[in-house]
Order: sequence, then structure tokens, then C-alpha cells
Amino acid sequence: MTIEIKFKGTEAINKEVGCIKTNGARLDKRIQEAALSIVAHIDEHREVTLANKLYHALPNGARKNALVEWFLKYGMITINTDKATKKEFPLAFDKSAKTNLEGASAEFWYECKKEAAPDVAFDLNNRIAALAKQLLNAQNKGLVIEGDEDTLKAFQVLAAKVGNVRKGDK
Repeated sequence: MTIEIKFKGTEAINKEVGCIKTNGARLDKRIQEAALSIVAHIDEHREVTLANKLYHALPNGARKNALVEWFLKYGMITINTDKATKKEFPLAFDKSAKTNLEGASAEFWYECKKEAAPDVAFDLNNRIAALAKQLLNAQNKGLVIEGDEDTLKAFQVLAAKVGNVRKGDK
């Protein structure tokens, strides 16, 4: 088996890296513009088909979770938890959410959920915050929360502390 090496030498590799950087920045901007348009569309039409299309259209290396977090933060969108449809339609309409176009235009989608630094194997604060959000969503949906009351209260105190730490970091 012969492996073709497309770029040889520092100059050729640097040129290709520069092209990737430029094209990546253009793609990030196009995703932002499309996502902002989708948030406005959902506010007007009350359906999330286009949000799901954009989610599935992102290339393999794209940070889909960052886009999802951005949609959840600024649009009338929630996570689809229906086992039968969530793979094809990971996002669902959330009539209780509010559209925030000003906030959405002020924050790039890829800034919404930062990637961990390469040397960070486990971000405890992010995991606690994510679990707290899942708990809140479950409670808002009226789901039964299993576990004892003391554990729930202790977790809520911990989640509030993490929330305050995260706000102080910004």
C-alpha cells in the first residue's frame, strides 16, 4: 500500500494550514449567519426543521455540541428525547423558550461551548452544569426524579456553587 503525502516541506504545509484557517473562519461565519436566520425563522414559524438540517449539515470535524448549546441558549429549541426520532431530529421546538436575536448575534455559536484544552481530561464544573441543566429540563417536563431528597438538595447546592464560579470566570 502506497500512502500519498500531499504536502512536502514547511512552505507547502504552512500554505495549506493557512488555507484551512481562512476557510474555517469563512465556514464559522456562514454557520453563524445561517443559525441566526434559523432562530428568527423558528420564532416566526414555530418549527425547527432547518435547525435539524444545519445540525446534520455540519462537517464531521465541526463542534455540533457548541451549535446545539447556542440554539438552546438563544432560540425556541430543546433537545429531542424521543428515542424513535431523536437521531434524525435531534432538536425540537420549545414553545416555553424565548427567542433572543440580540444575544444570538452578539455571541458566535462556536464560543457557546468551549472545547477543553488538550491537557484537560475532565472538566468537573462543565459536567455538573450540564447535569444541572438536564435535571432542570426533566423537572420542567414533569418527569419523576429518582433518588433521595437529601442527594437532590446537595446536588442543587453544588450546582448553584458551580454556576456562581462559572459566572465569576467570565
